[in-house]
Amino acid sequence: MDKKTTGVSIVVCSIDPALCEKLKSNIAETIGVEFEFIVFDNRHEKWGICKVYNHCAKKAVYPYLCFIHEDIKITTKEWGAALIEFAQSSPDCGVIGIAGGTVAYRNFTAWGNGAFVKDVRHRFWQYYENRAVGVFEFEYYNPDNVDFPEVITLDGCFLFTAQNVYAMKPFDEDTFPGFHFYDADFTFGIAQIKKNYVCCKIDVYHSSKGSYNADYYKNVKKFQIKWKDALPQTVESKKINTKCEVHTVGSYIVACLRTGGVSGCIDSISHSIKMNGYLFFVKVVLYSFTYLILKKVGCKKSYE
Repeated sequence: MDKKTTGVSIVVCSIDPALCEKLKSNIAETIGVEFEFIVFDNRHEKWGICKVYNHCAKKAVYPYLCFIHEDIKITTKEWGAALIEFAQSSPDCGVIGIAGGTVAYRNFTAWGNGAFVKDVRHRFWQYYENRAVGVFEFEYYNPDNVDFPEVITLDGCFLFTAQNVYAMKPFDEDTFPGFHFYDADFTFGIAQIKKNYVCCKIDVYHSSKGSYNADYYKNVKKFQIKWKDALPQTVESKKINTKCEVHTVGSYIVACLRTGGVSGCIDSISHSIKMNGYLFFVKVVLYSFTYLILKKVGCKKSYE
C-alpha cells in the first residue's frame, strides 16, 4: 500500500448510497486537501460500526482519518487544512469533533450529560422536525471562546484524528459490537493518553439524531464497567459536582425503566449500587424525589 505524507482518509459506514454520493461531492468541494473516500456498504454485511471503522482504517493511505456519518454536510471551505494545521501544531492532540463534553461522570450516560449545559462544547447545525417543515437550528456553546476547546468525549457523527493516535486505541468491537457508545468509548480511551477537542471554526449540518433505546442503555452499563477505574474525569481535573453526579444516576434509572421496563429498571438499580454504593443510592432516591416535587409545583431546579 502506497502511504501518503499528507491528506485525509474519509471513512464512512454507509446504508444509503444516494446520501453517500452527496457526501462525497460535498467533501470534494470543501475539504481543501488531498483525500480518499473509504466507504463500507453495510446494507449486506450489517457489521457493527466499530468493526467497520477498524476494517476501513487498515486500508487508509493518508496520515489523518475522519470517521464521519453520511448524513453530514460541511459548508466551510478548507476545513481539512484547518484541522490538520491544528493537529500538527498541537502534539497533545487526540481526536477532534464538533460536539463533546468536558466531564465524564462516574455514572456517564452521554457526552451531553442531559441537563448540564455547562459541561458541553459544540458548534453545529442540527436538523429538527418543526411541525410539517424540518429546520436546521444552530447549536453552539463555547464559553471559553476559543477555536478548539478541550473535551473528554465526543459525538461520533464527526471524528478526526491522526493514524498514529487511532492506532494507540482502535475502536473496541468486542465490547461494543453494535452502533451505540462506540464514540464515547473510543474518545474516552484516547483522552487517557491525549487531549480531545471540539472544533468551533467550521459549519457542519447534521440531519439525524441518535436513538436512546434499551440497547443504548445496555451499552451505558458496559462503558461504566469498562472504565470504572478511570471515572470520573474532567478537563484540567476540575472538581466534580456531586449534585450532577446524583442526577445522572436518577436519569439513568428512569431511562432504563422507560426503555427496558421493570426488568431494565431493576438491573439499572443493581448496577448503580455496585458502581456507587448503597449510601450514594439513597441520596439518589431522596434527591430525585425532591426534584420531582419541585418540578411538579413549578419550581426550577438548577444543576449548573
